[in-house]
Amino acid sequence: MGGHKSVILLWMAGGPSHIDTLDPKPDQPENKRGPFGTIPTTLPGVHVCEHLPKYAKLTDKLTIIRSVDCRGSNHQPNTVMQTGFRAAAPRANREGAMYPAMGSLVGKLRGANDPVLPPYVVLNHRDRTHFAWGGWLGKNHDPFVGDNVSRLLQLPGGLSMERVRERRSLSRQIESIQRNLDQQGNMAALDTFGQRAYDLLLGNKAKEAWDVSREPQKIIDAYGKHPWAKKTLLARRLV
Repeated sequence: MGGHKSVILLWMAGGPSHIDTLDPKPDQPENKRGPFGTIPTTLPGVHVCEHLPKYAKLTDKLTIIRSVDCRGSNHQPNTVMQTGFRAAAPRANREGAMYPAMGSLVGKLRGANDPVLPPYVVLNHRDRTHFAWGGWLGKNHDPFVGDNVSRLLQLPGGLSMERVRERRSLSRQIESIQRNLDQQGNMAALDTFGQRAYDLLLGNKAKEAWDVSREPQKIIDAYGKHPWAKKTLLARRLV
C-alpha cells in the first residue's frame, strides 16, 4: 500500500532438494536427476516436479532463479544468500558472520514501513545460524526475533502501564551511567531493542499485528496448525 514493499523469506532449512522440486533436470542421466516425474507449468518451457501441481499453475506469476551459487559456504549457505556475499560463510571465513543481512541494510537505509513495527523481523528462535544479523552495521540493526512476542505482550498480573513507565524511566537513568563505560556499542543496541519492546508493549497497533487470532478462521484453517505454518501466517499478517 502506498508504495510500501515487503519481503517474506521462507528459509527451508533442510528442505527438499532442488532436483526434487523446481529444478528437476529431466534430461540428465539417472544419477543426476531426481526420482520423480515432471509436469509443465503456466510458464512455457518450464517444468517442475510432478508433486507441485498448485505451484505449476502459478508459475507465470513467479520468477524461478536456478543460477544461485553458494560454493565455499560449507554446507550452510544461508548467510551467503541472505547477504548477497559469498564471503559471508562463517564456517569458511572467520569474518563471515559480519556481513550484514539484506534486512539489516534495508532497516538502516530505509527504515520500517510502519514506525511501530521493526523493519527486519525473524520468526525463528531455535537456531541463530539460520539467519543473518546486523554484522558490521552494529547490533542495533540485528533482526527483531519475534515469534514469541504475542505471549510477551501480555502484562504480568499486578503490573500496570503506569508501573511500566516508571520502570522505563529508572532504567534509562541507570543506562545513562553504563553508557559512559560502554566501548562496543552494546548500550546503543540495548537502547534500540528496549524502545522497540516498549513500543510493542504499550502500542495497540503493534499488539494487534502479532495477534494471529484476529485473522478470519478460514485463513487460519488454510494455513494449518503446524508451527511452521503458523509462523508463515504471522509473517503474512505483519506485512
